[in-house]
Amino acid sequence: MGDDETYDGLTLEENMPFHRREWSGQRVGWVGMALFLLAGVVGLLGPGPMSHRMTGRPGDAVRVDYFRFDRFHRDGTFRIEINAKPSDDGTVRVWVDRDYVEALEIRSISPEPVRQVAREDRIVYEFATAALKLPLTVTFSVSAEEFGGLRGTVGLVDGPEVAFEQLVFP
Repeated sequence: MGDDETYDGLTLEENMPFHRREWSGQRVGWVGMALFLLAGVVGLLGPGPMSHRMTGRPGDAVRVDYFRFDRFHRDGTFRIEINAKPSDDGTVRVWVDRDYVEALEIRSISPEPVRQVAREDRIVYEFATAALKLPLTVTFSVSAEEFGGLRGTVGLVDGPEVAFEQLVFP
């Protein structure tokens, strides 16, 4: 089977083909662990540089700043940037897709909306803009309550909308 070697009176049998296969397996494992760590560092397994996304372009009426990859029950945020003229009553109304909102636990909204209205397919948030300057950035502090693919849509009432997707890992 292999060569016999003697070390300090012990006779050991070596099986070099087995050792070479074992060494190759170790190298594959090392490379796999290094790739997994690298994926985590760059954000492919949660928040990081490869995960951060912003919909639209600067100056668009509505944009969403979010993480493409997230973790189940991790405290996080997504931001809505509103760059639209307020209505005659000095408010801006933005809506978020109801299915997306129901997949999250919303812990806080800053600035706080003056009013929230639940509709069949969306939640409308109304913000007073008299004391705020445009663009208005609304920050939602959230935690994902579902894992898998999430689709969200955000828009201005009677205005443009943007869609985005997230992948929530368990």
